[in-house]
Amino acid sequence: MKRAILVFVIIFLAFISLNLVSAATNVSQCMNLTNESEIYTLNQPINITGGDCLVIKNNSIVLDCQGHNITVNGADDKDWRAVDNEQGYDNITVKNCTFSQNFTGPTEEGEGQYAIGFINSINSTIFNNTFEVSGIFFGNSSNANITSNTLNYSGGSAPISLFSGSNSSVVENNNITTTGLGILVEASSSINISSNTITSSGENQSVIGIGSSSNISVDLNTIIISGTNATGIVLVMATTDTNITTNNITSSGIGAAGIGVVDNSDSNLLYNNTITTSNDTAFGIMLDGVSSTNIINNTITTSHTSSDGIHSEDSNSTIIFNNTVKTEGNESDGVFIFNGLSNSITNNTFNTTGYAFGVGGPTCDYYNHTVTDNTEQGEKILYYFDNDSITIEDQTFGELIVTCSNNITIDNVSVNHDGIVLVITENSTINNSNFTTAELGIHGVFFINSSHNNVTNCRVRTLADGETCVIAFQSSDYNLLYNNVLNVSAASVSSSGFCWHPSSPMNNNWNTTETVGKNIIGGPNLGGNFWTNSLGTGFSDTCTDSDGDYFCDTALNLKGGPGNDTNNIDYLPLANHTNAVWECKTLDIEDEIYFLNQSIEVNGNCFNITANNITLIFLKGKNITGDTTGYGINISGNDTTIEHGVISNFSNGIYIYNSSNNAFTDIRIDWAKQDAIVLEGTESDNNNFTRINVTNTNASYYDINFSTEGIDGTWIENILFANYTFTGTGGKVNFKEPDFGEIRFLQAINGNGTSLRKDVDIENKWAFVNSSSNSGLNKSANISFYEVSFTDPKPQYSLDDSIWVNCTTTTDPACTEFPFTKGGTFTFNVSHFTYFRIIEAYSAEEDGNGGGVTGGSSGMKRMNIAIQGNCKNQPIIIKATFQNKAVEGVHIKVYRNDELLKTLETDSEGKANIILNETGNYELKFTKTRYYYETRTLVVVDCGEAEEEEEVPDEEKPEEEMPPKPSFWQSYWWLILVIVGVIIVAVVYLIIHKKK
Repeated sequence: MKRAILVFVIIFLAFISLNLVSAATNVSQCMNLTNESEIYTLNQPINITGGDCLVIKNNSIVLDCQGHNITVNGADDKDWRAVDNEQGYDNITVKNCTFSQNFTGPTEEGEGQYAIGFINSINSTIFNNTFEVSGIFFGNSSNANITSNTLNYSGGSAPISLFSGSNSSVVENNNITTTGLGILVEASSSINISSNTITSSGENQSVIGIGSSSNISVDLNTIIISGTNATGIVLVMATTDTNITTNNITSSGIGAAGIGVVDNSDSNLLYNNTITTSNDTAFGIMLDGVSSTNIINNTITTSHTSSDGIHSEDSNSTIIFNNTVKTEGNESDGVFIFNGLSNSITNNTFNTTGYAFGVGGPTCDYYNHTVTDNTEQGEKILYYFDNDSITIEDQTFGELIVTCSNNITIDNVSVNHDGIVLVITENSTINNSNFTTAELGIHGVFFINSSHNNVTNCRVRTLADGETCVIAFQSSDYNLLYNNVLNVSAASVSSSGFCWHPSSPMNNNWNTTETVGKNIIGGPNLGGNFWTNSLGTGFSDTCTDSDGDYFCDTALNLKGGPGNDTNNIDYLPLANHTNAVWECKTLDIEDEIYFLNQSIEVNGNCFNITANNITLIFLKGKNITGDTTGYGINISGNDTTIEHGVISNFSNGIYIYNSSNNAFTDIRIDWAKQDAIVLEGTESDNNNFTRINVTNTNASYYDINFSTEGIDGTWIENILFANYTFTGTGGKVNFKEPDFGEIRFLQAINGNGTSLRKDVDIENKWAFVNSSSNSGLNKSANISFYEVSFTDPKPQYSLDDSIWVNCTTTTDPACTEFPFTKGGTFTFNVSHFTYFRIIEAYSAEEDGNGGGVTGGSSGMKRMNIAIQGNCKNQPIIIKATFQNKAVEGVHIKVYRNDELLKTLETDSEGKANIILNETGNYELKFTKTRYYYETRTLVVVDCGEAEEEEEVPDEEKPEEEMPPKPSFWQSYWWLILVIVGVIIVAVVYLIIHKKK
């Protein structure tokens, strides 16, 4: 009897427990949810016509809508709340609901209308809901978890709002589309906003706005902005101690910004974000009235006018460190600081169309910044503050700024990108230097509040058309400038290339007293300056010198300011008396500069250069053409410089005989009947060839012929040569691709080939020398890659550009590394050649078992694309994927008839694009150079028909990551333990009594 009763009790307890586990309450209409710890499930759609619908009336309630809609009907003028928890109950979960509206008016979030509203609540979860009305409002509600929701909202308020003490909350993995704010946080702390995707088209809005808050983390979000004056992430109203890290922000709106920190929001970190803007006055990062901001390791790209990478006003103690900033629009600086104090700008990499670093302020207090170890287009930026009586000499810069200094001597320097700027600097001298600028608004020499300085014996050249000057003044008087070559773009704002800011005229001197002595263009007298332009039609090029004194007969009135400025006149402008070249001739005056002022046709030889240190510049559109005989240019002197132009239809385009240290830049040699370039004689060392394009050479001859062995020190930059030969044992040659790196051979190379540009290939962190085609290239060399962002780069080699092996001092080939600083040039020696690349430091997996790393057994993959007429001159988008995921960093080489047209690299979306201007068939070759798993598929997304060796699976949208639903055992483990305990006790009891 006892046994039967016990068994009954056990069965009864199990039955009751199971019923407790599965209990839930169905909801089919608006109602109060009153039972504590109850699960309410919506079993049908609900319509709201106003007022509150589902009202929370107890703690620990779960509302599961099971995908059903809660629709607001005709409530544009009524207050309503779909799910209301204004009475402050805790541990509430709302999930799997869809909130929509059936009217055209906007909804207003806050006290009036919202889908979910919580006040004074703790530990709430809002999960996997869809909102097409105003979304989620939390006031003084802490420990909230808002995860994996979809919010599409076109009203004026934020789809997700956390107000007034909504601390320690998480907003994660939500997908938001809005016409205004996306996420708003105010007067709260310790909130994590992570991995959300937000698309906003609103104007004058921030996508993520944080005000009067602290200790906020904003990381791994994707933000896409298209509205005017919109900002991706904004910190306002004294928001502090906030970390904005690893976000991807893209903006296409006018006046937009990626990140804004304003209004006394101090001590915040902006780290490792990627920011891209693509409209006018759109900054990457903007600071206004803040201090102690750290801007570190960000990648910023802007592409329109007046769009600075980092723009700071009235902000102090900012650290700008190790960022990569690229600007592509006119007058767009890398970093611009106005009225800031004690800022630090260090170790940044700039590639800008404005000044890499710009600074402004009314007094010297605003120039006391730390500016070190930065580069502009690969060349260092030098910044001096409060220095007296120092000398800067014999260096090359990307930008040179001297502020608040006196008695500075600048001698024999070259500034190749952003010119030289003197601010509040006096009694200084700039001498024997070269300044070249190529961007709009970047002046060659710019004086700001600087007086009593001298500029002499300098060559200043601007290449941009428009508001760009060789010499510019702002509130600067009594400077002396003479014996300079001032070469301005022909379409510049001022025919002379001189201008000033603001409009009030200033008093500067443009010539010295006439003095006997060789001037900068070779004349016998010193006086004023040589005023020229890119067409050779400047004042000095065309003026009359009737008395032969090497000065123009009339003075040059510089009208850079208003009216006729009698304070700025060059009374002794230099005349182009000996330097204009109108016919083929022997150039035999040492240290002379010649300008080819007209195109020439000639029989036989054209120019014979016999003196040292001669410069021959082909002015725009001026070329020389032969009759298939003779030399275009025959050089026997040393230190010759030849720039620009076309040399056509000679037997040899350039013939160099026992001539060294010559430089050839931007020259095309066309229709050479024999060798285009010949180097002969053992003394023809150290010649530089930059962007030399040879076309239509006789197939039996060479683009470049090293006809004597032992010619060393040659530099070939931007490798464009096809047929080549190195006679005998050959010589030591260096190859350079300015965007990527260089190869310096330490042993003489020899032999010949049909395409030097294919046999020596330098790309991004990848280099190849085709020693199989020409064994004479299989020699030891130093390989260098520029601007390497790796912390600890390591070399690898491959025999087929497929299977990569770590290259060390004990492998074959062997590699020996040189010291390296992050962001600089990484150099390593190789014992002989094949494919080489560099990667970030080897992982443990790579370093073991011989260090082999595979990139897929199939090696370099190929595919063909056919370009039809409708695709000609249209962007063709190519996408690389692996396991249906986009792959960044894939190198794609585009060939037509075995000619390499371009090398592409896929971006973070796995995409690369190219515009092809001819119809027909192209071949793509691709391989991995940054990752080690195999790239299985390559897809032509837009334009073109593709043939692929491998099946391309359909692109699939990755499944949305959702928190796993708790199992029965996970949810009710305590009840299960009770039941199991009761059963065990009963069994033991039965066993004991059975024995008795």
